[in-house]
Amino acid sequence: MRQYIRHPFDVTIRYTVGEIAQDGEELKNISEGGLCFHSPAPIAVGSRIHIEIPLEGQPFEADGIVVWCRGDADYEVGVRLDEGVQNFNLRMVEQLCHIKHYRQEVRTREGRELSYDQAALEWIGKYAKLFPR
Repeated sequence: MRQYIRHPFDVTIRYTVGEIAQDGEELKNISEGGLCFHSPAPIAVGSRIHIEIPLEGQPFEADGIVVWCRGDADYEVGVRLDEGVQNFNLRMVEQLCHIKHYRQEVRTREGRELSYDQAALEWIGKYAKLFPR
Protein backbone atom coordinates (compact mmCIF):
# COMPACT_ATOMS: atom_id res chain seq x y z
CA MET A 1 0.00 0.00 0.00
CA ARG A 2 1.33 3.43 -0.96
CA GLN A 3 1.94 5.96 1.78
CA TYR A 4 1.57 9.00 -0.51
CA ILE A 5 -0.68 9.94 -3.43
CA ARG A 6 1.26 10.06 -6.70
CA HIS A 7 0.60 12.88 -9.14
CA PRO A 8 1.27 12.16 -12.86
CA PHE A 9 3.05 14.79 -14.94
CA ASP A 10 4.43 15.50 -18.37
CA VAL A 11 7.33 17.76 -17.50
CA THR A 12 11.04 17.27 -17.95
CA ILE A 13 13.73 17.20 -15.29
CA ARG A 14 17.48 17.51 -15.00
CA TYR A 15 19.41 15.15 -12.79
CA THR A 16 22.97 14.55 -11.73
CA VAL A 17 24.41 11.31 -10.41
CA GLY A 18 28.07 11.69 -9.46
CA GLU A 19 29.75 13.40 -12.41
CA ILE A 20 27.04 12.44 -14.91
CA ALA A 21 24.35 15.02 -15.68
CA GLN A 22 21.28 14.35 -17.81
CA ASP A 23 18.80 16.91 -19.12
CA GLY A 24 15.33 16.65 -20.59
CA GLU A 25 14.15 13.38 -19.08
CA GLU A 26 10.43 12.97 -18.46
CA LEU A 27 9.08 13.13 -14.92
CA LYS A 28 6.52 10.35 -14.58
CA ASN A 29 5.07 11.20 -11.17
CA ILE A 30 5.82 12.91 -7.88
CA SER A 31 4.56 12.50 -4.33
CA GLU A 32 5.50 13.69 -0.87
CA GLY A 33 7.87 10.76 -0.56
CA GLY A 34 9.70 10.98 -3.87
CA LEU A 35 9.41 10.83 -7.61
CA CYS A 36 9.74 8.60 -10.64
CA PHE A 37 11.24 9.55 -13.99
CA HIS A 38 12.34 8.02 -17.27
CA SER A 39 16.04 7.54 -17.98
CA PRO A 40 17.87 6.40 -21.13
CA ALA A 41 20.28 4.35 -18.98
CA PRO A 42 19.97 2.42 -15.72
CA ILE A 43 20.98 4.11 -12.48
CA ALA A 44 22.32 1.97 -9.65
CA VAL A 45 20.09 1.56 -6.62
CA GLY A 46 21.62 3.43 -3.68
CA SER A 47 23.10 6.19 -5.87
CA ARG A 48 22.87 9.75 -4.55
CA ILE A 49 21.02 11.95 -7.04
CA HIS A 50 20.36 15.68 -7.46
CA ILE A 51 17.07 16.59 -9.18
CA GLU A 52 16.06 19.89 -10.81
CA ILE A 53 12.57 20.55 -12.12
CA PRO A 54 12.56 23.69 -14.27
CA LEU A 55 9.25 25.44 -13.66
CA GLU A 56 8.00 29.00 -14.01
CA GLY A 57 10.15 31.18 -11.79
CA GLN A 58 12.65 29.41 -9.57
CA PRO A 59 13.40 25.75 -10.41
CA PHE A 60 12.73 23.14 -7.75
CA GLU A 61 15.89 21.38 -6.60
CA ALA A 62 16.23 18.42 -4.25
CA ASP A 63 18.60 15.62 -3.37
CA GLY A 64 17.66 12.03 -2.83
CA ILE A 65 18.60 8.41 -3.28
CA VAL A 66 17.70 5.97 -6.06
CA VAL A 67 15.53 3.26 -4.48
CA TRP A 68 14.65 1.28 -7.60
CA CYS A 69 15.35 1.14 -11.33
CA ARG A 70 13.55 -1.07 -13.84
CA GLY A 71 13.31 -1.51 -17.57
CA ASP A 72 15.49 -2.66 -20.41
CA ALA A 73 15.56 0.06 -23.07
CA ASP A 74 13.66 2.91 -21.41
CA TYR A 75 14.28 2.82 -17.68
CA GLU A 76 12.03 4.06 -14.90
CA VAL A 77 13.90 5.31 -11.85
CA GLY A 78 12.36 5.72 -8.38
CA VAL A 79 13.88 8.32 -6.07
CA ARG A 80 13.21 8.89 -2.39
CA LEU A 81 13.79 12.56 -1.64
CA ASP A 82 15.79 13.57 1.41
CA GLU A 83 13.71 14.45 4.45
CA GLY A 84 14.89 18.07 4.32
CA VAL A 85 12.60 18.69 1.34
CA GLN A 86 9.68 20.63 2.74
CA ASN A 87 6.17 19.34 2.05
CA PHE A 88 5.13 22.88 1.15
CA ASN A 89 7.76 22.99 -1.62
CA LEU A 90 6.60 19.64 -2.98
CA ARG A 91 2.98 20.78 -2.97
CA MET A 92 3.99 23.86 -4.92
CA VAL A 93 5.86 21.72 -7.46
CA GLU A 94 2.84 19.40 -7.76
CA GLN A 95 0.52 22.33 -8.38
CA LEU A 96 2.89 23.99 -10.87
CA CYS A 97 3.19 20.71 -12.77
CA HIS A 98 -0.59 20.34 -12.84
CA ILE A 99 -0.91 23.88 -14.20
CA LYS A 100 1.69 23.18 -16.90
CA HIS A 101 -0.18 20.00 -17.84
CA TYR A 102 -3.50 21.89 -17.88
CA ARG A 103 -2.00 24.53 -20.19
CA GLN A 104 -0.83 21.84 -22.63
CA GLU A 105 -4.15 20.01 -22.42
CA VAL A 106 -6.13 23.18 -23.24
CA ARG A 107 -3.83 23.82 -26.22
CA THR A 108 -4.35 20.27 -27.52
CA ARG A 109 -8.07 19.82 -26.82
CA GLU A 110 -9.41 23.34 -27.31
CA GLY A 111 -6.77 25.01 -29.47
CA ARG A 112 -6.47 27.86 -26.96
CA GLU A 113 -3.08 29.34 -26.13
CA LEU A 114 -2.96 30.38 -22.49
CA SER A 115 -0.18 32.27 -20.78
CA TYR A 116 1.12 30.58 -17.67
CA ASP A 117 -0.77 33.09 -15.51
CA GLN A 118 -4.04 32.53 -17.41
CA ALA A 119 -3.64 28.76 -17.08
CA ALA A 120 -2.90 29.12 -13.36
CA LEU A 121 -6.04 31.18 -12.76
CA GLU A 122 -8.23 28.72 -14.68
CA TRP A 123 -6.68 25.66 -13.02
CA ILE A 124 -7.01 27.18 -9.54
CA GLY A 125 -10.66 28.05 -10.21
CA LYS A 126 -11.47 24.54 -11.45
CA TYR A 127 -9.25 22.19 -9.49
CA ALA A 128 -7.48 23.73 -6.49
CA LYS A 129 -10.28 22.78 -4.09
CA LEU A 130 -9.94 19.14 -5.22
CA PHE A 131 -6.18 19.08 -4.78
CA PRO A 132 -5.22 16.75 -1.90
CA ARG A 133 -4.04 18.52 1.25
